[in-house]
Amino acid sequence: MDLKNSASLLGIFIMLACLAYFYGYKSSGERTLTGIGSSQAPDYRVTGAESMLTDDNGIVIRQVTSQSLDHFSQGVEHSLLQTPQVVMFQDGLPAWQLDAEQGTSLSNNSHLILKQNVVGKRLTTLAREKLTISTSLLDAYPDLQAISTEVAVHMVSSQGDTDALGMDASLKTGELNLHHNVRGTYVLTH
Repeated sequence: MDLKNSASLLGIFIMLACLAYFYGYKSSGERTLTGIGSSQAPDYRVTGAESMLTDDNGIVIRQVTSQSLDHFSQGVEHSLLQTPQVVMFQDGLPAWQLDAEQGTSLSNNSHLILKQNVVGKRLTTLAREKLTISTSLLDAYPDLQAISTEVAVHMVSSQGDTDALGMDASLKTGELNLHHNVRGTYVLTH
């Protein structure tokens, strides 16, 4: 192979490496989304951000607050949230509260990716008891009243503690599916 061909191959390799870096590839296995990055300057920043969605009758469906919000329109439109809190409502009453250190909002808060010390609390209602879920990464879909994760999750209720690797839940129906390595301690009540 001559020097010209070697230089061409090297140029192609460098270009591919740059593209992989630009589109979010990380060798550490960290989950990223193509087109989302914080290396660019935000379009705008809001301190003390609050968003509330209501139905046609004015009944609150979801509320999202954060210490700060940085909005980006390049690539995939998204917002980076610091200390986000998501409250999902059922019949106009708060049903679930999700807190995290960081978050990413996609599709105008219809998909939220919550990261670092994520805590979800099912608020006590007459029909359901309190439940607390802790994890490091959680996908929340407030409009669908659904949450999911593929990483380790720890749950605490009055019935005991449960650990699992991955889960998904419908907050409307109360159905919770644990994926793998489920372990728990349960307290029998009389």
